Amino acid sequence: MTITRSLAPAEVSARASESSLPPGLTPPEPPQWAGRLLTKQVASWILARWDEDNREFEWLATDPLTHSRRLRTRYVKLGLLPPLARLEFIVSLAMDALEGKLGTPSSARSIAAAASHAGVDTLLDVDPRACAELPAATLRRWQVRLDVAGADPRAEWDRDVVRMAVVRPAAGVSVTLRLGDITQPWLRDVVTQVCQTRLNSVSPSTLSKQTLAVARLSAYLRTRADQGGNARALTRQVVDAWVAQMRVSATPEQQFQALRDVSAVFGHARALGLTDRYGLSTAFAVRQDDYPKIRKRVVVDRGFPDATFRFLLGADDLLGPRVLDLARSVPGTDSFRGEMFVTAIHLAANFGRRPEELCSLRADRIRIGDSGAAELLYDNFKSGRDRVWLPVDARSAQIVHAWKRGLRERYPQTASEDLALLPRRQQNLLGTQATGSRMISHWWRVLVSLLEEAIVIAIVVDSTGADLNDVCGARMSDMDGRDLVLKGNRYPLSDQTHAVLTDYKRDVVVKVGGKKYAPSDMGDLPLFLDPAVRPGGLINKRVQTQYRAVDSSRFTALGDGWISIAAQYKAGGIPGFDLGDRRIRSAALQMRLFRHTYLQHLVNIGTDIFVVQELADHANVQTTIDSYVRVQDERLQEAVDLLARHRLNNFGVPTERAASLPSIPAGEVAVADCANPQVLQLGREGCENDRMCFGCDFLVADPSHIPDIRAEIHTCNLTLARLDAQETPLKSEHEAILRYRRDGWQRLLGTLVAHLDSLAPDERARIATAADIVREFRTRARAGGVNLGFAFGGERSD
Repeated sequence: MTITRSLAPAEVSARASESSLPPGLTPPEPPQWAGRLLTKQVASWILARWDEDNREFEWLATDPLTHSRRLRTRYVKLGLLPPLARLEFIVSLAMDALEGKLGTPSSARSIAAAASHAGVDTLLDVDPRACAELPAATLRRWQVRLDVAGADPRAEWDRDVVRMAVVRPAAGVSVTLRLGDITQPWLRDVVTQVCQTRLNSVSPSTLSKQTLAVARLSAYLRTRADQGGNARALTRQVVDAWVAQMRVSATPEQQFQALRDVSAVFGHARALGLTDRYGLSTAFAVRQDDYPKIRKRVVVDRGFPDATFRFLLGADDLLGPRVLDLARSVPGTDSFRGEMFVTAIHLAANFGRRPEELCSLRADRIRIGDSGAAELLYDNFKSGRDRVWLPVDARSAQIVHAWKRGLRERYPQTASEDLALLPRRQQNLLGTQATGSRMISHWWRVLVSLLEEAIVIAIVVDSTGADLNDVCGARMSDMDGRDLVLKGNRYPLSDQTHAVLTDYKRDVVVKVGGKKYAPSDMGDLPLFLDPAVRPGGLINKRVQTQYRAVDSSRFTALGDGWISIAAQYKAGGIPGFDLGDRRIRSAALQMRLFRHTYLQHLVNIGTDIFVVQELADHANVQTTIDSYVRVQDERLQEAVDLLARHRLNNFGVPTERAASLPSIPAGEVAVADCANPQVLQLGREGCENDRMCFGCDFLVADPSHIPDIRAEIHTCNLTLARLDAQETPLKSEHEAILRYRRDGWQRLLGTLVAHLDSLAPDERARIATAADIVREFRTRARAGGVNLGFAFGGERSD
């Protein structure tokens, strides 16, 4: 058993006396935390800053712990604080300095003033609400640190919520073990001893997850007559009943995680002999067949979805080029910088290079031939290959060529080989210094955040009729149930708008919550943050910036009428998955993913994987396959899922039969999908119906088959015309069969067309896009021009 050792009171006093602090910082009885935090390094740091005569703390020009330089010396008077609070104050500042979190004198003064006004003996009794936002966050951090350092590790295990930072000092203060949720004494004792044994060999988060999983089992055991208090009465049937309950109340992923964590805890308990102590049967265990079968599916994490890619390049059907107009406004009022940012977006999207490589390019690295073909010359800093020529499409070459003309006008005296393709703004009179990739990435983050906010704001304004400026300045607390309260006016939210705003609000809380400069009350946080403002930075070297609401003027670049246009996005944000119907979060839109998307598009059009490897400049083709591309892209999955809702049988009735792709040649016929099990088992194409599937009970057709059906009808008509011009012995029989085939396919075609006509225009447009995607895949699969690295559904094929 491993338990963190606690310090005896005599040892605490001995360690505190070793520090040799001045009398003004020495309390009558040294606290428990002094022996842990008051090291010699911290004591020397305090002595270098503390003025015993004036009882004030000094910010020096150079900090001996962090080696950071301060512009001037500042002081905080602590004479009104009692010795214990004074020591807590100075030690907390020292620990912040060790962790790189040294605050400002104004925050320290605010905390000292609040402690003096409260008249308390310790900082632990000061209410953080008595301070401003930033000092309150600092004070809470100090209080948690002092509370954790002063706790007894042995006594901590008796608490319902065990703080891992107490029993394992290296753990974060937010990680806890909720032992109080385990109500059975024997089960709590088992979990406690397992955690104590594995305390220093397993990550704190893993122990926390395993404790929560056992607590879930404990909650089920409480439903039994004995409330799970008798370990000897637990049998295999209890495990089966618990697994059956989870199948109803939890997702397969949650079931898998819970069963794995419970199995790990009881496995270690048996190794320690704890289960024998309480007489727990060996049958009370998780077996392999208890785990749910999770169908693997390719996760979209290697590139932009098609709808997102078109949107970000200003090529979708709604905002279109207005997106690039907004991008031009991100760097500020300098139009040259705006054009440079837009050029950088096109470079990233069309060249497939890393952001660092793009920013290091020179103006002479693009050459265009008489035929319009172009090449890009770049150096791969990762593989060490210099002067690599990359083919570039003509459209991309024209964009860069137009940008180079603007460069030449701005820096006429600089040679092309010295001129940076993306020059930085400051201290760069000749344009030879390149803009750093961090600046381009910052502009990109601002852009995608503004685009997401623009769509959500437009939906709210269009739905409620509220003023644009009022919506932009809304706070988290302004959402009151299903209403939005702005300046005393209450605006009811429709179901769709409420869902969009709730989803967006959840993302903002996740992004800001737990950050250093997050407000103490999240209700005061602006709902729509200004992405260009970095909280914590200094304004005029004096005042720290806070989270600020976005100003409506930032969306002026979107042009007139942008609200009604942006409100039409069904995604409720930047269009992403499900062919753009489901939004993609702005946090997932990183500029480096343009490289992944570039390589993925090469694979989608059937480019050989070794050619893709050369264009990516990878030393190993496995790097290209494993880390950059997926042979079956996500848009195919989305297209098939959409068409599956519009599949009809030969009676024109929608069918729930799953959509299929030609991964099995025997299951694919010319004009529909064959689902006849006898045909599929025979492993051959066709059957006794002889291309007259429209009369088969196993026929399944969707709008992607319409062009094939029309081609079949056209073939029948051509054959009939040819037979009409010649005389053969079996002419009448052939014509009868052809007319029967033609009429049958025409009936099926009419059914599919009527089904499409009954849909809304936007739904028909989405189905047409999905049908084109599926047909493209079918064509390449039939011709053998696609490498099916993954079979349909994400399972790895042999």
